[in-house]
Amino acid sequence: MLRSYPETSGQWQVSPAGGSLPLWNPAGNQLFFRQVSGQIFVVDVGTLPEVTVSAPRLIKRSASILARAGFDVSPDGKRLLMVREVANTDGRPPALAIVQNWFAEFRKDR
Repeated sequence: MLRSYPETSGQWQVSPAGGSLPLWNPAGNQLFFRQVSGQIFVVDVGTLPEVTVSAPRLIKRSASILARAGFDVSPDGKRLLMVREVANTDGRPPALAIVQNWFAEFRKDR
């Protein structure tokens, strides 16, 4: 449900099936959200002369997106950034590499 702010009198249905992790694109004219299945949808939102919300469009169907992880929209609004599971084929648990002070290493090469 999309609601007006600071007045809370107006509200508009965004998704008939619910959703989570709502995220505006940088331009503020599209709202992305995820459904329980992991699918990501987008709606176009207009505000002039009145609020309009398009029908949801499926933009990403993927079971590999981690249910507990979020996603983001790139600054130019053209790409989604998300976390996904990657199968480890050698049977070992997934590894996480943490690089500290990487910016100092980057400066050293210049």
